[in-house]
Amino acid sequence: MEGFRVEFQGLGNPELLRSDQLQIAATLTSFRDSEPMGKPRVNIRISTKLYAQLCEAADKPGVTKTAIVEDALRAWFDPEAHSVLEERLLARMDAFDQHQADMEKDLAYTYATLSHFVYYWLTRTEAIPEGERDIAHSLGQRRLEYFNRQVSNKVLAANRDPF
Repeated sequence: MEGFRVEFQGLGNPELLRSDQLQIAATLTSFRDSEPMGKPRVNIRISTKLYAQLCEAADKPGVTKTAIVEDALRAWFDPEAHSVLEERLLARMDAFDQHQADMEKDLAYTYATLSHFVYYWLTRTEAIPEGERDIAHSLGQRRLEYFNRQVSNKVLAANRDPF
């Protein structure tokens, strides 16, 4: 059977109050499944600063104090529900870390390859005859300076226009 009952609760000591000061609160409750009609009402006390922040946030269109408090309670009781963003960020950071490790490994292979090539070139190249060493040294010096200028130009161009 569905019905309603009204419960009255005194909010003060009747002996200390005059008859016009007696405060009474009424709660309308449905008998059906022993659930209150609508949402249950909760009275709480919070600091004035928090209340001012709550009122300021609730002044925005489409935002209510109830919605703000419900979201805060939901986050309090289920902290994992809001960790989706954190999980996405951690996944991206893990991917960046993996890319960094891959680049370091590739760079190590490049250095190893270059060192083997230099070692091979130095051990397998025949020595230059005594009479041609000064000319070869001068030619090598000019080629090294040209190479250094080219690298310097590329580095400067990359710093000016990174893309």
